[in-house]
Amino acid sequence: MLDKHYGEKRTKLLIDIVSQNNKKLDEQLYYALESTCELLGLEIGIISSIWANKYIVEHFSPEGVDLYKGQNFELGNTYCSITLESEGVFSVANMKKSEYNMHPCYNAFQLEAYIGVPIMVDGKLYGTINFSSSKPKKEGFSKADHDLIILLGEWAGGVIYRKNLEENLISEKEAYEVLSKNSSELICLHKPDGTYTFVSESSIEILGYSADELINTSPYDLIHPDDIEQRAQLNHKKVMEGTPVGDIEYRMRQKNGDYIWVHASAEPVINSMGEVTAIQTTSRDITESKRTEFMLNESQKMASVGGWEFDVDSGKLYWTEEVYRIHDKEIGAEIMVDEGLSYFEGESKALVEKALQKTIETGESYDLQLRFTSAKGVKKWVRAIGYASLVDGKVKKLRGTFQDITKQVEAEQKIIEQNKRLEKNDEEKEKLYSIIAHDLRGGFNGIIGLLEVLKEDFESLDLEEEYWYKLKLAINSARNANQLMENLLKWIKAQNTFMPSNNKLVNISSLIVDCESFVKPSLIKKNIEIVNEVGDIEVHGDQDMLGTVFRNLISNAVKFSRTESQIVIKGKKIDSNTAEFRIKDFGIGMSADVIENLFNKSYRPKRLGTSKEKGTGLGLILCNELIELHGGTIKVQSEEGSGSEFIVLLPLNEAEV
Repeated sequence: MLDKHYGEKRTKLLIDIVSQNNKKLDEQLYYALESTCELLGLEIGIISSIWANKYIVEHFSPEGVDLYKGQNFELGNTYCSITLESEGVFSVANMKKSEYNMHPCYNAFQLEAYIGVPIMVDGKLYGTINFSSSKPKKEGFSKADHDLIILLGEWAGGVIYRKNLEENLISEKEAYEVLSKNSSELICLHKPDGTYTFVSESSIEILGYSADELINTSPYDLIHPDDIEQRAQLNHKKVMEGTPVGDIEYRMRQKNGDYIWVHASAEPVINSMGEVTAIQTTSRDITESKRTEFMLNESQKMASVGGWEFDVDSGKLYWTEEVYRIHDKEIGAEIMVDEGLSYFEGESKALVEKALQKTIETGESYDLQLRFTSAKGVKKWVRAIGYASLVDGKVKKLRGTFQDITKQVEAEQKIIEQNKRLEKNDEEKEKLYSIIAHDLRGGFNGIIGLLEVLKEDFESLDLEEEYWYKLKLAINSARNANQLMENLLKWIKAQNTFMPSNNKLVNISSLIVDCESFVKPSLIKKNIEIVNEVGDIEVHGDQDMLGTVFRNLISNAVKFSRTESQIVIKGKKIDSNTAEFRIKDFGIGMSADVIENLFNKSYRPKRLGTSKEKGTGLGLILCNELIELHGGTIKVQSEEGSGSEFIVLLPLNEAEV
């Protein structure tokens, strides 16, 4: 049971310590060490300084111990090395039974109980104030003991700072200011009704008010109205009943009118009659962490994802707010695992039960998509992820995330259904295109074949040149119309194709030889020579599509070439996966406007060839799309009056598009 008079003794001790205005520095520090040893029931008190990894004794109590001022030890051989690493109060009530029983200090001095804290002077580490004993402290060290040591450390730092500056504190108020000036927290003393009697200097930084502005005012004037009853008054009542409280969070109004969040703790000061005579509070600004928490909650809402924890031993489930929202449950309601599982049905319930059991037994995590029905009967899809938290090799808790993925799953299902409809439509269109292509090719082949027969028959007749001209015109028109039809069919196929359908190795040099035969009549008529310098290069692709590309490019070059000229076709590998092909003519070239719109579907310049050949402008658009289907590119270099050069890049390996 806590000594109800301990708080009063501690407060009296602090007041006595900071009120030693008529004593010298050494006497003040000695008294602080001596009286604190007595209060804590420990044997030795030391104020040390730290210099170059040396622990140096500056002040100690009692006088009869085997110590002297200036005595030094290796810092690593003292408990203070642990204190400095802790960056706060470090205490052990029974060293022999602690994890530090092999420490050099224990082996050398057999000190069983220890409590200490770093001393900061003007923002820099000075040393430590510590108390120890050769006997364990049976009742252990309380939070009140820790608070006492913190205040002593701050006071000692202030006194040493005063000595360094050769200043004297002449009032209890100034002593309290030294106690708290190196602390970023707001340290206050209050009357039982809450009125401020002492306020640390940090009030300016935290609230914007000076200590003088706050003394004799009530904190309730600053606390947010929504937080007064449930947060402030409720905890105030507990403190007035003699119970220390911590982890209080509420909003306070700054001098500029803004509200900040503070985290506070409060302890009662109790007199010999068991009455609460004062309240000590410590507060710190947690606005940034609250803002981060709010943003996290908002992001969880937006993503419909929350977190959960399951205590294996108790069977309790702990949910974040978003998980409650997904379940359509009141936020904060207590949940057991059986209820949590009840929202799943059939196969989904079996899956999650099996996954939970496996994770508990093996520690293996899981990631499931499950059907789910909320507390309001709303059908949903959720993604449940869980992993194990082990203590001493045993699974004690499961943690994870829980996400509402209903919209995502419904969207995926719509896409699947839409794709099925599109696939069906594509199949039907493919059949229709095949029928159209078959019928059109049959019709054109019949017309061209009949015209060729007529030509052979007419060769034996002595016909006028006009009839020969008309016959040749009919044959050329039929062939041009047939080529236009082939281009249109290829273009339609390209619009409905994501990848070349018949991929294989294609020898481009051989392909160009085949294309030459197609334009042979025009080559002879215009006396044009094709120079094939491609070499033995093979690319992966659809032979028919690539044939269409090079046939159109060569036909285009012939159309715009002058008579008695050349078309030079070159090829080379420019890296391990890319081949480059160049088709260059020495014809009329192109203007900048034509080049800019060459592959524009909505702008197809219909230019006449050098022998008045007509075109549709569709061929190059088709070339561009077929090349892109193969993962390649096409570009042109041309100058009006100086010919054109088309540059095609194609992958040597299968395209990934």
